[in-house]
Amino acid sequence: MITSVSCAVSVLFLTFIFTEVLVIDHVLSVFFSIEITIIWAFFVLDNKVFDQRIKKYSMLNRFLRYQFVSLSGLVLNVSLFSLFFIWLNLFYLISEFIAMIFTAGFNLYMVRNFAWVKKSIN
Repeated sequence: MITSVSCAVSVLFLTFIFTEVLVIDHVLSVFFSIEITIIWAFFVLDNKVFDQRIKKYSMLNRFLRYQFVSLSGLVLNVSLFSLFFIWLNLFYLISEFIAMIFTAGFNLYMVRNFAWVKKSIN
């Protein structure tokens, strides 16, 4: 839970910095913010949260699987962000917050069932 909250705060903060300080397009700001947070979150989750689970794959394989899941979530997130921000004219940070809520459920399910899989006992 703490990791999820810290990731959400990080994405919103980095999106604000990229958009307001570095004057990067809103959609690109969201993309960069999420990708930075994905990489950071992998190492936190892999070493702290899922450390007690039996890991079926090497760290590189888990990273690539996590990256695949996260990039799928990223596409969903940016699509929802675009819907809320561009088409519905919501404030960009509110749009991203709403998109993160929808994407979080998808990511949680996929990460637990695809990136960090327990070995089956035969």
